[in-house]
Amino acid sequence: MKPQKWEPADGSEEIQQAAIDSIARDIYTRLHTLARKRLIRDQLLKWETAYTRWGTGSAKERANDIEMIYNLAVPVAGEINDDDEFLVKVTELVEDAVRAKGGELW
Repeated sequence: MKPQKWEPADGSEEIQQAAIDSIARDIYTRLHTLARKRLIRDQLLKWETAYTRWGTGSAKERANDIEMIYNLAVPVAGEINDDDEFLVKVTELVEDAVRAKGGELW
């Protein structure tokens, strides 16, 4: 997705693409930090529970635990509400990255 407006308006295509690439790299880094937090740190006890299961049927229970962890950490796109915490965090992350690279949001 490209910005709706550029300043300066006569900036070359190369300069515009460099700005987009810089923001994209920043978003990528921030998303990985968020993913680590939501999938690992925030769910640590659930991961421990999943991997301490043993005995008959434990593989199925572990699979169910892991599926629950992923569903809690990263909701499915069609199941996200506008006020969902995950969506809010991702929106803030993108806005912060744009501002950090000198962009403005309307």
